[in-house]
Amino acid sequence: MRRSNHALMAFLRQSLVVLAVALAWLPTDRARAIEVEQTLWGFDGKVVVGRFNPLSVLLTNDSPRAYDGVVRLRKQTGGGQSIGALIEEPVFVAPFGRRWVQFYPYIHEEWEPWEISSSGGGKSREVAAPKPAEAPVVVLLEDPDALAGGGGSLRRFSAALFPPSVTSTDALSGCVIDHAPRWQQARRTALAEWLYRGGQIHLVRGAGGEYPTFTGELALLNAPLERQSIGAGTVIRHDISRSGLTKEFVAKEILPQIVRQQGRMVGPRRPIDLEFDHADATEVDPDTALEEDAYYGDDDDDSYGYDASNERWRITEHLTRSLQSMTRPNHSWEMIHLVSLAYIALLGPGCWWISRGQRPFWWSLGALALMVMSASWLFATIGRRGYDEVTTVNTVAVAKPVGGGAYDVAQWSDAFVTSGDIYTIAHKGSGRLYSTAQSAERVSGQIDNGVDGSFRVDIPPYSSRSFCHRQRVALEPFKVTVDEWETVTVDEWQDGERLLALKLTVDERFPKHCDLLSIVYRDKIYRLRRDGNTLTLQGSRKDVIEFLDGDDGGPVSHDYGYYGYGNNRPKVSYKSLMGALSAYSMGLSTPHAAGRFELPDDRVWLLFFTTMPDEMFAQGTELGQPAGSVLFHHTILKPETP
Repeated sequence: MRRSNHALMAFLRQSLVVLAVALAWLPTDRARAIEVEQTLWGFDGKVVVGRFNPLSVLLTNDSPRAYDGVVRLRKQTGGGQSIGALIEEPVFVAPFGRRWVQFYPYIHEEWEPWEISSSGGGKSREVAAPKPAEAPVVVLLEDPDALAGGGGSLRRFSAALFPPSVTSTDALSGCVIDHAPRWQQARRTALAEWLYRGGQIHLVRGAGGEYPTFTGELALLNAPLERQSIGAGTVIRHDISRSGLTKEFVAKEILPQIVRQQGRMVGPRRPIDLEFDHADATEVDPDTALEEDAYYGDDDDDSYGYDASNERWRITEHLTRSLQSMTRPNHSWEMIHLVSLAYIALLGPGCWWISRGQRPFWWSLGALALMVMSASWLFATIGRRGYDEVTTVNTVAVAKPVGGGAYDVAQWSDAFVTSGDIYTIAHKGSGRLYSTAQSAERVSGQIDNGVDGSFRVDIPPYSSRSFCHRQRVALEPFKVTVDEWETVTVDEWQDGERLLALKLTVDERFPKHCDLLSIVYRDKIYRLRRDGNTLTLQGSRKDVIEFLDGDDGGPVSHDYGYYGYGNNRPKVSYKSLMGALSAYSMGLSTPHAAGRFELPDDRVWLLFFTTMPDEMFAQGTELGQPAGSVLFHHTILKPETP
């Protein structure tokens, strides 16, 4: 008996050991959910509306077991209802560890509420609604391993959180650097391409009194020049350390440089008073330097005042609805209404008439079933079939060169399908970001943003799904050289300089046909004439605001939707969307900003709208044959005079 007891105890001990080992090897995502310790919107706690913005989330795992699961981000309504598709990010956090994770949501409206949840249970956490940026976002890039130091009036941003792709940097206008970040190639490339696209870097002396020395993709910052142009961006050196970044210095030496490069004006635009002191136009009060009115104008200046007519242009909504209307079936509403009336008549008086007399009951039931089936077939036929619909994707885009044989591409697409299914949408570029850009509708889908991002979405038959996305596309930029550049001063205070002559030479790869071929100089847009590989001024010019909201490229936005118009729906083409795409490429979101737009006179923007190359379309053929057009945006700098 004792031997039996000893054997039983030994068996129980072995069983407990086996059970403990088995529990230890259970999937780690069954552990207690991780906690959200901190969140940071954008680069300085604010976001740029109408752009993809980084959301940095610090996760903590207080459990003795590792967490290996998925963290999800989703937009919410004020009532707690979900909007759009889930953004998912796989996460591994070591036991008792902490880790930063980044999402890249598209900000459709101001003050949108968001919610973070994780696999493995646990409560969802609401993320504070992002505050919109009211001035250029400029940060001091901070070494995460260095002792905390002063940064003056600038917000510090950890170099460890800098996005690994240029497609995630729209919310950043300028960056102050006093050290060489210890980055891998992806982040070095992202900063270099952000600069080339039009960013601005301000170098100051580090702790040892020397300017930082960069390597790899950032070695181009080592040139010992006080001011250096790299692509559309600028590198400026200041003979100070970070302790000299006072509020006054930032307001006078950094912020004005950034807003001028962006084409924004400081102070009143076109004064009526002839006694106006031009120096006042660039005078900035340091105490209000970071406020919107100091850089984007106030309601009392002589430019476009901000009133009810100057609301924000809904560029993304306009583009997605326009693309959706291109593939929406052109229903015969007259026939649909006629069949509906006939169906109602058959169900009502028709059934009553059939049931009269001595007919058996199954006669009435059979007639009713026949009418229902016939009406269902007829509605299906005239409601969604018979119009030669095919699965297709319509796309428009804005592309800016970022150096190194690549373009940063912002795209808007609408996928129309005739066969319902769960589709995986992935493009050929890198740094892919996706969003449904929804403000009300919940979408059954998952978004994986990143280097190899994708959008997995359920699309019912004979319907479409609109979305916007970003990608970095490997495509050799078109080469453009300046042969002639001549300006004339017409009126120093009213019009300033005008282009008198401009001659550009393009390479053989430049598109043969362009729906739009123009250049932007100061606050005017000029048409170009092409003769072989030579581009010259055509003679006509318009104010930028007049072009954007005029008939040339189509208005930036409509006050109407594309639903309920039947056969009278407004006709939409790729060409009619050039105005909205141009406004996006210029960074203009309101008529107020467009009315105050003026490029510095050392550059022009070359805009040409043409057929989209294959490199920008989605991978695979399950969504049919894609079609689309792209607005290329190149910055051409004025040649230096010898």
